[in-house]
Amino acid sequence: MADGRLQVLAGEDAQIFSTVALGGSGAIAASAHLHTARFVRVLESLRQGDLVQARTQWRPLLPLIEALFAEPNPGPLKALLAHQGMIQNELRAPMTAATPAHAQRLIQLSDAISAAE
Repeated sequence: MADGRLQVLAGEDAQIFSTVALGGSGAIAASAHLHTARFVRVLESLRQGDLVQARTQWRPLLPLIEALFAEPNPGPLKALLAHQGMIQNELRAPMTAATPAHAQRLIQLSDAISAAE
């Protein structure tokens, strides 16, 4: 928000870091439903100009974000949220569920982030 008249939001979750680092305001991010506090820390660090801390918080998130969109959205996100007990893993056609192998990969990625907290 350089002059206060225009706020730019990242249009793709994997671009949140670079968008905010270049002056964007944030994002409407499906992936931020997971590890929300870490996403907040990334944005706060970027706004404070602390790129080292922002990168440290961001790097573990990126493989998870990429995996969330490796199969049709919102199947992977819903699978992981359901695994965490947050929602029911119910999808209406034409949406499709994440494959079991992919859901397991998401769980592993998410658990690794949680273990590093």
